[in-house]
Amino acid sequence: MNQLMDSRGFPIHDRLELITTHWSRIHDPMHFVMRYAPAIQRYLGAILRDEDQVEEACHDFILCVVKNGFSNADPQYGRFRDYLKTSVRNAALSRLRKQKRLRATMEASDYEPTVPSLVEEEADATWLAEWRRCLLDRAWLALKHSQREQDQALYYRALRLVMKHPNEPSHRLADRLSEQIHRRVRADSFRKQVSRARRLFAQLLVEEVIKTLRDASPERIEDELQALGLWDIVQPFLR
Repeated sequence: MNQLMDSRGFPIHDRLELITTHWSRIHDPMHFVMRYAPAIQRYLGAILRDEDQVEEACHDFILCVVKNGFSNADPQYGRFRDYLKTSVRNAALSRLRKQKRLRATMEASDYEPTVPSLVEEEADATWLAEWRRCLLDRAWLALKHSQREQDQALYYRALRLVMKHPNEPSHRLADRLSEQIHRRVRADSFRKQVSRARRLFAQLLVEEVIKTLRDASPERIEDELQALGLWDIVQPFLR
């Protein structure tokens, strides 16, 4: 695998100290809620299959995290994605136990809820999809912020137009962008903006993945991108 670079042009492999810092930020409640709440809610929904139960379980789980953080979290155990998934699954089982105790005719101690294999398989697929969505959303947000920092850069707007209108020729997309920013953008300039935007987006996406890994070797990064179905976005822009 070729060397991956971050959005500032530094080798990703040289940033292990920064990676550890990012992993530990799960103890920041606002950071946690902002990044992972959508994936948590969808995963709970895939297991519990009841809107009210999902809302209560999600509320209880996030409240617990805000109060207590993740006291048992340790980067040495690998991907944060796996750690968080286990924690959310335990929260779902806890909700099932409470529900069962209200309805059961047997002693609560005789009952240990489980997730049917088919339900768990569907929930796992939902978790991966929502985790992927969270990473993509964060990369898009970072790209948007980078546009604000560079007056002449229209990376976010240009790439969004390409994604929204994939079959339109570049000269028409350039006209659309011109209307948005109230100044003329030539087709050749638009194509350059899109090319640069794709590269920067790929780099930002890799950085988001790195924040969830302890061992951010090129191999581990590639494995995670492959598992999340993001490799095709990144691979063309490896240096």
